[in-house]
Amino acid sequence: SSNTISISPNPSMDGYFTVTTTEGAVKSAKAVAYDLSGKELVSGKVVEGKLDLSTLGDGMYVLKIYNESINETRKVIINKK
Repeated sequence: SSNTISISPNPSMDGYFTVTTTEGAVKSAKAVAYDLSGKELVSGKVVEGKLDLSTLGDGMYVLKIYNESINETRKVIINKK
């Protein structure tokens, strides 16, 4: 669909991500990060394309991003080393 998202940078070196669609930055969405076993770790918001997951440590996470028109799941990596 036209609402396919992309998340960058991935991997992130600081836990901050930019979330965009083909139409530009995602203005507003909810975000939930899970570990690979499906345990919810943090929930947050995408605001003007920016998502702060800096409280998470290094690792791979499953990130669900959703609003009225988007419902997408992506794997993201944080590597602060």
